[in-house]
Order: sequence, then structure tokens, then C-alpha cells
Amino acid sequence: MDFLTAPASPADFAERHQHLSTSPDSPFVSTACVFRRDATGLDALRGCVLTRTDVDGRHKYELTTGEEWFAVLGSRFGLTLDDLRPADRDALWQKVHTTHLAWKATATQPS
Repeated sequence: MDFLTAPASPADFAERHQHLSTSPDSPFVSTACVFRRDATGLDALRGCVLTRTDVDGRHKYELTTGEEWFAVLGSRFGLTLDDLRPADRDALWQKVHTTHLAWKATATQPS
């Protein structure tokens, strides 16, 4: 964030967008991320962790099944992914869940 007072144009974001969308170093490439704002707060789904931030604080929930993950995508973010075949849904869940478990194992290791 630069906090400049001049209005920004899409061109101002192009370089950083390219990096965040394609670089292996980007957390948006290595982890499934979905964000949504509403009138009272923000919902963020990163991997298998759903976070709701609102006036009451930040509340985190770990989604542990594919059924739960897809239900949240549909109900909270409006992403039903109805166009995916069952095998593709299973593959997507396995990738998200495997990445989440690897992150969790790393996050819980003592420094």
C-alpha cells in the first residue's frame, strides 16, 4: 500500500498483479484463497482456514472435509463450482487439503 492521494489506475497495479498471480513465491499461487467483504466484515478462506473478521474480532475455523469446504465456498462466497465433475472436485479438495496439512505441519514445528 502506498497511501498516495492521487487516484490509482489499473496500470498502477499491473506489475504487482502479474507477480501475485503467477510467481511461485506468491501465497496466492501456492494456496487456494477466496476473499469477500460485506457490510459488517470480511470473510477469507485460505486453504482450509476460514476467517471471519468483524466488529467482534477475528474468528477462525478449520474446515476438515471436502463437503464442508465446498459448502462454505457455495454459501459464503457464492462459488458453487457446479461445472466441476465429481473427480475434479475430489482432485481440487485433495490438493487444497494436502497443501493445508503440509502448512499445518510446518506451522506447528518448534523453531
